Order: sequence, then C-alpha cells, then structure tokens
Amino acid sequence: MSSEIHFKKSQDLFSKQEYQKALWAIEKAVKQAPKEAKYWNYKGLIEVTLNRFEHSLKTFNKAIRLDPKNYETYFNRGIAFCQLDRFQEGLDDFDKSIELNPEHHTGYYLKACVLEDLDQNEEAIKYFDKALEIEPNDELSYLYRGKVLFDLERDEEALADLSKVLEINPENKDAYFKRGKAYNILQEYEKALEDINKLMELDANFQDVYLQRSYALYHLGQFDDALKDVNEDIKVNPDFGSGYDLRGKILMALNRNTEALKDFDKALELNPEITSAYEDKQTILRELGLSN
Repeated sequence: MSSEIHFKKSQDLFSKQEYQKALWAIEKAVKQAPKEAKYWNYKGLIEVTLNRFEHSLKTFNKAIRLDPKNYETYFNRGIAFCQLDRFQEGLDDFDKSIELNPEHHTGYYLKACVLEDLDQNEEAIKYFDKALEIEPNDELSYLYRGKVLFDLERDEEALADLSKVLEINPENKDAYFKRGKAYNILQEYEKALEDINKLMELDANFQDVYLQRSYALYHLGQFDDALKDVNEDIKVNPDFGSGYDLRGKILMALNRNTEALKDFDKALELNPEITSAYEDKQTILRELGLSN
C-alpha cells in the first residue's frame, strides 16, 4: 500500500473522529515517505487533536524543515504553542502563516482570539476586522468581536455584531446567549427575555440559561417565574454564589426575608466578593432590627 493511500486513509479516519487510528495510518505514510512534509504536518495536526502538544511541536518542526513555505504548518504549530500557554511563540507562528498567506482569514481570527485571552482587546479588534474583510460572513469572528466590543463598553457595536451572527445563522446558540446577557446588563429586560426564550427553544440545557432568564424575569417583576428558573439554575450549579444571590433578591421581593437571609449567607460562603448579597442581607437585618 502506497504512502498516499495511507495518507488518504488517515484523513478518512480523522473525519470520522477515529483519531488514534488516523495517527497509526499517517505514521505508516511517514515511514514510507519520510521527506514528504504534508505527512508530517498532518501527523502533527492529529497529535494536537489528541492533546499531545509537546510531541506535535517536534512533528511540526520536522515538517517546517522539509517545507518552510507551508503556511498551514505554522498555523497548526501556533495552535500547539497556545495550548501549552506559550502565547508569544504561538502569535509569532500565526504572523508567519499570515505572511505566507495574507488571505488566510483563520490566521487573523485565531490571533485575535489569543490577543483577547491576553486582555489585548484593542489589538484583537484589528485582527477580527481583518478576518472579516477577507471572509465577510464568518460568524465566529462576529461572535467574538462582539464579546470584545462589549468588554470595551462599545455596546451598540457589540449588539450589531451579535445580531449579524444571527442573521448569518439564526440558530447560533452562543449569539442568543451573549446578546441576551448583554441586554440584561444594559437593562433591556424584554429584549433579554426574548433572546433567552429563543435560546431555550434551541437548547434548554445551555449553560447559565436559567440564571439569565431568571434575572430578566426578576427585573420585569415576574417573581414567581423568576424563582422557578433560579431554582433550576441552583440544581445545576449548586456551588456558584450568583444563583443564591439572585434567589435571595427574588425572595426579598416576595417578602420571604428569612429564606432570603439563608440564600445571601450561602452566596457569601461560596463567593465572599458578591457585595450585593452582603448589602441586601444588611437591609433585611436592619428591617428586623438586628443590624449592628
């Protein structure tokens, strides 16, 4: 069996998510044709998929020595570097991949994501912009640029990006969640509720969806429904203080202050930095004549 047949077999196994078998197949191709750079690059990609990041660096280095002009190898090695928290080396590799192929929009996109993780938000925006110049319908670039814009308090631009994601893909769950959460923060609770309800139609088990809907319902004065949702959130996330803090607020609104106190205590036990829980607790204690 020729090396190219082993290579194609490896690609087929990879597409079926049979990664270990794909690795065995590409190793046969490498053994038969050790000077074929694309085989080494593909082997490194499989190793990254199997979380063998250190080993993949050696594999990519071999591929680059054989073919120093392949932008994909630098891109793949950049991913491995970033997975090992060697971010500057990863960014350097993304730059090299972009230098070799200025139209490689994924290179710009992934560099932007790393810069965002490093809190270099203004720089991240530039690379998201470039990715979108090349691929105007890249929903991931809109999605994560929207997140960065919101972090920079450029709210209208952020909402426009998240809306663009949903124009491209009306079933993007992340976009509904991020936009709903943004509307909650901006105190546009009806819009938040609309987005969260749409998300729940798509995936009722999406992370934190009940918490966000409860938050909107609470601010809309729908306390009984808000309580049902926050109870669901606490079932799923019993070790997070935010759910208990919100439930305490809802119970306060329902004049169930004794229960609210227990929730505020639990919220502060789990996260002493939730200052609103402390403040609300003190409010109840003062009403009961128990505050110092």
